[in-house]
Amino acid sequence: MSVSVDNRDGMQAFTEVASVTYGSDQDKTIKITVNPTTPLPSGNAFGVNDTVIDTTLASQDTGGTLELMQDDFVGKFNFASLEPMKDRQQSTLSLLAQPKSDPMSTLLHAAAAKGPVVVNWNQYRLWVSPYYARGETKAYQGQGVERDHREGVLIGAEKRSLSRNWTVGILTGAGVGHSTFPQTVNSNTRDKSMFVGLYHSLGFLEHARYDVILHSIFSEHQSQRPGKLNSTTSYLAQSTYKSRTLSANLETSYQFKLKNHSSLRPNLGFTFAENVQNRYTERNAGSNSRTFGEQRDITKEVYAGIGLRHSWKVKQYDIKLTGVLEHGYELANDNTQQTMYTVNGPTQGFKLVQAGKGRHTNYVTAYTSVLNNNSKLKCVAGYKGSFQKYRTDHTFTLKAELRF
Repeated sequence: MSVSVDNRDGMQAFTEVASVTYGSDQDKTIKITVNPTTPLPSGNAFGVNDTVIDTTLASQDTGGTLELMQDDFVGKFNFASLEPMKDRQQSTLSLLAQPKSDPMSTLLHAAAAKGPVVVNWNQYRLWVSPYYARGETKAYQGQGVERDHREGVLIGAEKRSLSRNWTVGILTGAGVGHSTFPQTVNSNTRDKSMFVGLYHSLGFLEHARYDVILHSIFSEHQSQRPGKLNSTTSYLAQSTYKSRTLSANLETSYQFKLKNHSSLRPNLGFTFAENVQNRYTERNAGSNSRTFGEQRDITKEVYAGIGLRHSWKVKQYDIKLTGVLEHGYELANDNTQQTMYTVNGPTQGFKLVQAGKGRHTNYVTAYTSVLNNNSKLKCVAGYKGSFQKYRTDHTFTLKAELRF
């Protein structure tokens, strides 16, 4: 957000002297006009009747301050002393001049001598987001279906500069998961995972934006596989192994303003991910124990989509409803390969090659958010579905965000 001040001589009544531009897309403006023909009160800022704000959503505050209120921005400006004042969101008004005897001339000379007056408005946010996901993988050659579910919680903190339209944040979290193969009794895997990540976004070209997300997942898996030694004796092979995933996502988008508080945003993105599963050996299976070599998978996906958003206001609440449709294509071969060794098998082991889940993925995302402008608490409920040839995922999230 920036405040620019015109320097002009012989001002007429109700001359515009400042224009405040703000908002995530820098698309909102409040114009400040004053009546210079009215004498300035000594020792105070402009009186209530001496200042005119060219917007119905602004109000005049008492005590020599001018208060601008619209959407997420609440700023107070003291034209008498030109000193910064803290607003309800702790933003800072920085004026590039020292106060003089005449508040108006000081404001104008400051702009003429040292450029525009700048408001540096930084906003901090803390958030927590529990999630629940269900997935299903179709087995190949009609051998059945593997089902899994995952649940956990993510927490994060971020800083936003609404004057320069950028965001930087960190996140961490933990989750658990459980997958089963219903066609085989007692065949399942349990997971424990930890997450850590960084994210950043920046607005440019007025309505364009890019987002970068870097994150890692560290998991421990406990698996069991039933089997038979002979017709009367069975065993339950158990194993513990670890895996890690490193992922990077880059996305750019552009917002088109529509009528009735709606907007359209096409996007284009690229995701790179590497998953490494450690080598491990089964136990409690005697000579039937299997050893699996390290498995390394690479994902390179390009995707594109379009999102539609509608927003409206009810009293102190800002409500937004968003839907996004995307399609992704896996650039690399999505087959997975792993080497398995057995006690009585060849020393070089057996190469296990499994077809991937599908190189084409359709994504469906929908979420709604409600912001209480009084408490600065924002609540979000969302859904994301991904649909591949052999894999389907459904993820449900809730999010609570506090701004200060």
